[in-house]
Amino acid sequence: MSPSLLWLDEIAAHPAVERHVFVDCGLAAVLPGAAVDVLSHLCTHDEIIMRQAVFAHLRDAAAAPRFAALSDALDRLSAAHHAWVNAATAAERLFLRAALLRRYTEVYPLMLALTRDGLLTASHTAFWPAREDEFAALTAALEGITASLAVLSTSTLTWSEKDGAALMAPSDTERAISVRAAACAAALGIELPAEKPSPMRLDAPFSDAILALHADTAASLEAALAAFDTLPILDLLTCRDELYFCASISALLDRAAARGFAVTMPTVADAPTFDADALCDLTLLATDAQIIPNDARFAPGKRFFFLTGANGGGKTTYLRTVVGNLLLFLGGCPIVAARASIYPWRAVATHFPADEQFSGTGRFVDEQNRSAALRAEADRVGGRDCFFCFNETFSGTDRQKGLTHTVELAQALAGAGVAGLFVTHFHEVSEAGLPMLCTVVDRDDENRRTYKIVEQSGIGSSYARDVLRKYRLDAASLAARLAEKEGAR
Repeated sequence: MSPSLLWLDEIAAHPAVERHVFVDCGLAAVLPGAAVDVLSHLCTHDEIIMRQAVFAHLRDAAAAPRFAALSDALDRLSAAHHAWVNAATAAERLFLRAALLRRYTEVYPLMLALTRDGLLTASHTAFWPAREDEFAALTAALEGITASLAVLSTSTLTWSEKDGAALMAPSDTERAISVRAAACAAALGIELPAEKPSPMRLDAPFSDAILALHADTAASLEAALAAFDTLPILDLLTCRDELYFCASISALLDRAAARGFAVTMPTVADAPTFDADALCDLTLLATDAQIIPNDARFAPGKRFFFLTGANGGGKTTYLRTVVGNLLLFLGGCPIVAARASIYPWRAVATHFPADEQFSGTGRFVDEQNRSAALRAEADRVGGRDCFFCFNETFSGTDRQKGLTHTVELAQALAGAGVAGLFVTHFHEVSEAGLPMLCTVVDRDDENRRTYKIVEQSGIGSSYARDVLRKYRLDAASLAARLAEKEGAR
């Protein structure tokens, strides 16, 4: 079994979160594409805990410089591997293979030391110590490999017509043409500019000629290098990619810490819960914009919320905050919050009207189709393991139709046990029987946005209740309609 920090092979087999979810929550704008690819495969309970242990070591002040040194060494190994893979001639392959082995000798001691100090995952524990004899043999063999390379690298060839236009090794008395030309010029009193070194990459015929000239040395060198064909170079390159992912996440978290926001490792909840204090919008960390922390209180009794409020009051920002930090947690990463306990949901989805292409059928039909697909996803995965968020879905149609579909979709998902958030400008949903969140307006200045989101029990509006009853969207009417549908079946 290959060693891994993040168990990429196992976790990559999990269903992937759609790319647009990362665009909706803004993570695609603040993380490299490779990091988003890793996060798109959600971790299970145990996988989250294992990755959290990795991040705990990587972000430890004492261990961080050691991981930085490892990362630099792996970068050099990667460059050497790329050069070797792209070698143009047989001689180049020999030289570059030897360079790759030397880079391996820089990386291996670092991996071994981190493993022995318990700073790498369990999959590394037996893997690297078991290769100590191999490493010792390589270290000893490099002396001979270097000597053989020296023989090849000091070889020079010249073109000889008298021997049938063949490439021959020059005699000791022969000198390069440029040297002879400079001597002739000096004898004539002409001073030539100093010759600039101009390394020339030999083409295949010259390369093959060098190897033919030193056939025994080349064969010995080939055999010495082949003895180490089984070195775990590719495993180390995978480790480099994993460290790059961790570094990308850590850089984002460091920006939060630099602005005074807390970074925490959430506990993994056993029940469908997202309970967090002082969550921050990750996308705003890349800007100078003010960030207002907000809490999240999704729990088994209140797992699916409507969110309403004034335009520009922070509704979409709150949705991004919740989903962005949730995806970090489900990737086994720390999040930007003061404290958090989160359930490892198995499916995360978002719907923004901008996600739809509106091709052919129009926006409303596309939104209906997308909503139906998410309901089917909840049935397939199990509603308890789904976290879905909607941003003004059905807002583009007439009020009655939009309100009807908004309430029906939210009621259906909540009834299936789905957790999530539905941002809407239909204030009448406050009487639909689902828990409510709302934006907070400054009591002293209604035009000033606080960007705080709080739970409310309902607006207590008789008008809202009348509207819902009119469209048969109040709790009693919805129950009756559900009973009618069941009876019709």
